[in-house]
Amino acid sequence: MKLNKREIAFLAKELPQSNQLSLFANMKIDLDGSEKTSLEAKGVLKSGKIGAEWEETFEIIRMPEVCARVVLKDNELLVEKYSYKKDGKIILIENEQGEMIVSSPVNFDETLMELAEFTGMSNVRASNVEALLPIEEVLVLLGIADIYRNNAIRGFLGETVIDKISLADIQRQLEEPVKNSLLKMLMNNYNLASPGKDQVEKILGKMIDKKIVERQDGYALQSEFVSFATSVLIPQTTVMLEAFQIDEKGEVITAGALCVSAGIKDAISFVFAGDEIEVASITGGYLLKVIENFLNCPELI
Repeated sequence: MKLNKREIAFLAKELPQSNQLSLFANMKIDLDGSEKTSLEAKGVLKSGKIGAEWEETFEIIRMPEVCARVVLKDNELLVEKYSYKKDGKIILIENEQGEMIVSSPVNFDETLMELAEFTGMSNVRASNVEALLPIEEVLVLLGIADIYRNNAIRGFLGETVIDKISLADIQRQLEEPVKNSLLKMLMNNYNLASPGKDQVEKILGKMIDKKIVERQDGYALQSEFVSFATSVLIPQTTVMLEAFQIDEKGEVITAGALCVSAGIKDAISFVFAGDEIEVASITGGYLLKVIENFLNCPELI
């Protein structure tokens, strides 16, 4: 069933009050008076009331126990999918140019095949990195990674590149990350602030102890992290994943991940775990599994 946003806003007013996770709770649109007629024509309303076959669907959307959101961006293309779970049953809502397709899938095989057109299904990855780091260390890592990415692209263009990266270079990158940098992407999506200029050298010292960074008349990434940085020279696809659940106090608990792909073997992920982020190089096939896990509305409590 396909519903437009005005029809969903109409249903939100007709149904009992929704909880914080509901699509109905977040649909604030002016009505034009045609909604009841169109919903009758689609069989959603019968004699002004929700049809029996739709009651359970809208109850799950109205009062979900867990919900999840997947947003995939590829150049100018935007793909949005939402799943709502209650009593073990899931309703999937897909945004199609402003209209919402509502379904009750047995599994997400078709959805994953659609998304695989963007992510690929490879089981091969370009680097082998997996590290759980404090947020400040992840930001410094990405600042250095962006310098490597910039140098690699300039090298491809035939420019002479100085490999040495100074403390000042890293501080400058953290203070003013460029538009298409991994650092800016993560900071913007999660409203993060980069560490202060006076903190960077101390953070680098911790990263040296963890064998992520080394001193070479300046600073350099260890070999695996070099591959990690240069495997996403030009990001093509980003996938933002979010899950939400209401705890016993009525507060919303969240979990999130950001995945960036530059090709079928070149993808990285950032999974938030409190004050830390798990940074990993992943395959397209693994990315699809992560998406499936979120669509299945994982329990967060």
